[in-house]
Amino acid sequence: MNLLELRDIRAARALGVTSPLADNPSLALGTSGVTLLEMTSAYAAVAAGAYPVRPHGLDDPEKPWWQRMWSNVRPGQTRDGSFDEMKDLLSAVVQQGTGRGAALQVPTYGKTGTSQDNRDAIFIGFAGDLVVGVWIGNDDNSPLGQVAGGGLPAQIWRSFTAAAVGASPAQAAAPPPVEEPVEATGNVSFDVPLGNSGYELGVDVNDNGLSVSAQPVPGDRRDQAPGREPPTLNAPPAPPPADDQGDDEPPQTE
Repeated sequence: MNLLELRDIRAARALGVTSPLADNPSLALGTSGVTLLEMTSAYAAVAAGAYPVRPHGLDDPEKPWWQRMWSNVRPGQTRDGSFDEMKDLLSAVVQQGTGRGAALQVPTYGKTGTSQDNRDAIFIGFAGDLVVGVWIGNDDNSPLGQVAGGGLPAQIWRSFTAAAVGASPAQAAAPPPVEEPVEATGNVSFDVPLGNSGYELGVDVNDNGLSVSAQPVPGDRRDQAPGREPPTLNAPPAPPPADDQGDDEPPQTE
């Protein structure tokens, strides 16, 4: 086990993950299976900036007051800057990543998950003071087909969380408008300066075709120099003259 693997395992244990974790380089990619409850608890630790968060059921109202007080003790707060970095990453997933289907009109954080062969589809996230984990899968571990974490699980998460925290789903960004091509009508004229020559190229487009001319730049004193000629425009070679005799035939000899 190298130091990176040891660090990943220690971080998972600190966040409350108790499932067996394989000590291999792919651990950070999610190659070890953990329960949905463990993962949701880990996300709750990130949301609270405190760890570990121990999951528990609803308290029995008949419990003695001291037991209810003990169950409400919050985990210790941390000043670890990694929690803020994690929240930035989880926010980016929802705003512009694979979790866009879960976005709400309040700050939203989450992550999608899809296991090998689409056997499990997961979305876990939090908004406000609520952390929710959604898992979709078959009891026999058979593939789900095209279901992925950013699809149906994210949509279920959004519907439930929006109602629970009193927020509305974020509206999808409108696609940029498609600019229609503009057809030129009538006459179009413009001038193009020819470097520092003191002349400009005049281009005129009309119904009769295209015409190009060169003239001095207005206000340029160099156009008053005696003997100054405008630059020569390179025109395409003219086609050969048409043969008035019709079909080409070899000359006749006697």
